Amino acid sequence: ALPNEDSDGDLLSNLSEFATGSDPTAPTADPWPAGQMVHSGSPEFHFQFERLRGGVEIALGHYEVGDLTYWIEISPSLGANGEWQILTDTQAVAADSVDIGGGMERTDYRLTSAAMSSGQQQFVRLRIELEPAP
Repeated sequence: ALPNEDSDGDLLSNLSEFATGSDPTAPTADPWPAGQMVHSGSPEFHFQFERLRGGVEIALGHYEVGDLTYWIEISPSLGANGEWQILTDTQAVAADSVDIGGGMERTDYRLTSAAMSSGQQQFVRLRIELEPAP
């Protein structure tokens, strides 16, 4: 099966399912990142997802493991791809990742007030890329 195919018909690509620890051959109910607004002092938005362990955080919002790259991006709209920007260290803080077994870890990024202070709505997404074989 090809990475961009959806072998199990659950509307998630094989690559996305593999990279987030779900089974690309069985329909998945909830493998995707989760977001939650937390109010403790000032409001924070927490963005959690599962990823393969053993990689390197190249920069905040940019993680590489093997031939996979994970990007966390933010945008004021769900429009064209040109509006999506990679998180910066002024927009988010990465919490410790927790080993959940099976070669996976759960990571929690907290969007800071700088990411939310524009007065605009903000959308967050996880983009996963597979490096082509040489």
